[in-house]
Amino acid sequence: MSNHPSIGRQITWRLAGLFTCALLLSSAIFLYESWIHRVDNLDRNLHGAATRIADAIEPTPSGGLRISGAALTSLETAEIPSLRYAAVDRATGVVAEGSMSELLHALAPAHGGAPAAGGFNFTDAAGQSQRGYVLLSPRPSE
Repeated sequence: MSNHPSIGRQITWRLAGLFTCALLLSSAIFLYESWIHRVDNLDRNLHGAATRIADAIEPTPSGGLRISGAALTSLETAEIPSLRYAAVDRATGVVAEGSMSELLHALAPAHGGAPAAGGFNFTDAAGQSQRGYVLLSPRPSE
């Protein structure tokens, strides 16, 4: 007798190896696609939150801006953990009441400022990398 495995056994091992390679390759592609689309999903959620904030900005009698309390309550249920927000009038630099001060340093011109519109990366006061979103909207009418 020969010490070589039969042709059937060789084919079985080769097919098993081929299926294992296909499984590993498809898993790698799935993980890669999930990784590159995570920022798109985060930006979509941030855009939704930014739209709700923009719709909830009200003028104050003193000429400033305020984020309504009802909007802040609805943001607590957003799908974004540890959501922080700020509303700034770009023309005057007035910060809306209800904005979170820890986010304002990332929007300051000394730190490079935020882009005109869309998502951006910044480092918060604790030194952690975060994702932000700028939405330009018209100033609410008086």
